[in-house]
Amino acid sequence: MAAAFLSAAIDVLGQKKPKKPRKSARRPVITMMGDPVSSVPKPEPLSENVTAFLQAWSVVNETYFDSTFAGLDWDKVREEYLPRAKAAKSEAEIDNLILEMVGKLGKSHFGIVPASFFRSLKVARKLSAEHEGALAEPATSNGAGEKRAGISTEFELDDDDQPEPGKFGIGIELRALDGQFMIVSVLPGSSAAAAGIKPGYILDEINGISLKVLSETITKGAPNVRHLDRMLPTAIKMWLLDRNYALNVKITCLDADDRKVEYDLERKPLNGHMISLGGLTPNILLEYRSDSLNDDVGYVKFNVFGLQVLGHFCETIREFSKKKAVIIDLRGNLGGLVHAARGFSGMLEPGPVLFGTSVARGVRTEIDTDDKAKKFKGRVIVLVDDQSMSAAELVSAELQDNARAVIIGQRTAGEALPAMSMKLATGSVMSYPVADLLRPEGVSVEARGVDPDIAVRITRKDLLSGPDPALAKALEIIGTDVYQEEIAKREAAKERRLAAKKAEADLPPPPPKAISGTNFGTGSGKPNDLARATRPKAEKPSKDQKAEELLSNAAKLVGDLSKIKTYSFEGTLLLTFGGTPTKYKYSFYRELPDKYVSTSVSDLMGTLRSGAVGKDTFFESNVGLSPTNVVAGDDPNVDLYARLRSVLAPDAFSSLKYDGVYDADGKSLSIIEGTDKEARTIYITLDKATGLPFRIYDGTIAMVFDDYRKEGGFMLPRRIKVGAALEFLISNYTIGQKFDPSVFEKRESCFDRP
Repeated sequence: MAAAFLSAAIDVLGQKKPKKPRKSARRPVITMMGDPVSSVPKPEPLSENVTAFLQAWSVVNETYFDSTFAGLDWDKVREEYLPRAKAAKSEAEIDNLILEMVGKLGKSHFGIVPASFFRSLKVARKLSAEHEGALAEPATSNGAGEKRAGISTEFELDDDDQPEPGKFGIGIELRALDGQFMIVSVLPGSSAAAAGIKPGYILDEINGISLKVLSETITKGAPNVRHLDRMLPTAIKMWLLDRNYALNVKITCLDADDRKVEYDLERKPLNGHMISLGGLTPNILLEYRSDSLNDDVGYVKFNVFGLQVLGHFCETIREFSKKKAVIIDLRGNLGGLVHAARGFSGMLEPGPVLFGTSVARGVRTEIDTDDKAKKFKGRVIVLVDDQSMSAAELVSAELQDNARAVIIGQRTAGEALPAMSMKLATGSVMSYPVADLLRPEGVSVEARGVDPDIAVRITRKDLLSGPDPALAKALEIIGTDVYQEEIAKREAAKERRLAAKKAEADLPPPPPKAISGTNFGTGSGKPNDLARATRPKAEKPSKDQKAEELLSNAAKLVGDLSKIKTYSFEGTLLLTFGGTPTKYKYSFYRELPDKYVSTSVSDLMGTLRSGAVGKDTFFESNVGLSPTNVVAGDDPNVDLYARLRSVLAPDAFSSLKYDGVYDADGKSLSIIEGTDKEARTIYITLDKATGLPFRIYDGTIAMVFDDYRKEGGFMLPRRIKVGAALEFLISNYTIGQKFDPSVFEKRESCFDRP
């Protein structure tokens, strides 16, 4: 049960993650999880500046995807810069020093967002709220927009806080234009649309705060932030316009005639729901919408690649089953999980195709799209702009390279490396790459972006004069030969690549290098000699009386677990990587000898459900995750306490040895070493205070059983930890109930329906 869940979770999350990172207000959302290190411990004598420098140097040393460091001796780089770090007098000076250091690697995707950037926005955020007449109204408000007083915590960011996107907003999107903030789209049905605000208007003030002054202040305070002009529009929308309460906001715009017009707009509930992108980032509001543009063409737009997008798009495909084409609008898409990106591409491609080649520490791995049962087979156009980032760029590149879609709009942001962020000791945030992802030609999207097949430049004049230019171009060509001509160009390029790759594969391999010498060890090498060298000395099995007494007493305290025939429990599952836990609501139903079902629910992976009746197993995912390994219903390891039951069974061991007492985990523990019937060595520790088993280790993975309570005549643990990654916190057990057979049946999801 635990293994099946862990397998699915690892497939989504990737590898370890650093502790308590802080997301930039406008960095691309992580596209692929790397294998970062946790923050360097802060030695007492070192200043925050030096600690921040050591954090930056160490994370590059341990995670940078090029193990040669572009020919640099990275240890010497540390020695070169450390004296300057010790001499640094300010936060800005150490930020500049770190940027200079990583700049030696010649890659543009390193970045520092200074703490001053966050402080500037924090001040603006608090000031804006005061102008609205409320100290704060958290997301749990009744939505009526009533002014409240005396609650100030919503505007006070502590060291680890980042504002989540609001659940209430006015329905506009912003882009930077010549130092101003241009409204590029207005959501139908929003308060902005009802007030007559149009694309092409310039947002000039929010609650009396001049955005020009705010922009200049932040730019001055954060001179080294890469693409700050692109970051600010989204930061302002997330921090100042979209909030966790429904109070009105006053904005001033320059209309089509550059006249200042003030609007008092109601914040309405946004059409979306909060999702997770993993333990590294705060929850984010997923805004997904689909519309029918005409009888033949559908339209899809969403702002982030979370796994939940796959479930939404599955329903959209069913809705668009009779459509001949779909326009996918990825303009302003922040990116997200690479697994979601691969799955989304897999719902557009006829079968698995190359998504990209991952390069990390000299290892190249070809990654395919994640094939899905639900597919859209018609024509596809993707709209992009300079705010299409990360996973949005990777999807656009894949669909373009495999001649599946025509890309229209502007060159994408070029922020597509699998990257992560960490908070430095100074409060600044550093982004750093953990891998590169190459297109079939061997080039990276990073720093280059994705060039559209048909470029459409967006100007204020275009937006003011008529319909969305990029969308209009898509509708113009999607049913014509122009579309097919663009696809034909990409197909020809793909054929040339494949032919070149085949020709390279047909070349004869280089001759093998001669191996000098044959001395791989000592001795004659004869089988008998090897056996004599490796065979352990046989010992007569024996059972230490003290060990037997301790286990016998533990078995009496727990009770005969083999008598439990049906049970269920509910609680929380913590899945931890790199010290960062992700929570899941978890439940488990078991009917011996061969039925079970486990269910986990989270903002990250939606609902996962797996189980079996006898040898017939099933796996369900409402976000379309691929089936993972699910064990049969009669597998002895299905029960979470199976190992506990096995070590307490009579005659479980052929030999036992009492190894004394030691202190660990705040407990005084007796330790027993046993050899079971399969000649495996098992270590059991028992809590001296209670006599109950605490940790059991079988040579592969350790399990911890703690917080025992009386449950239906048995003493059962409420806390069970499996290795370092899984921890079950059980809130309640029910033992001996009779289950309806439907409990163990597979349930249909969108991906199962025609």
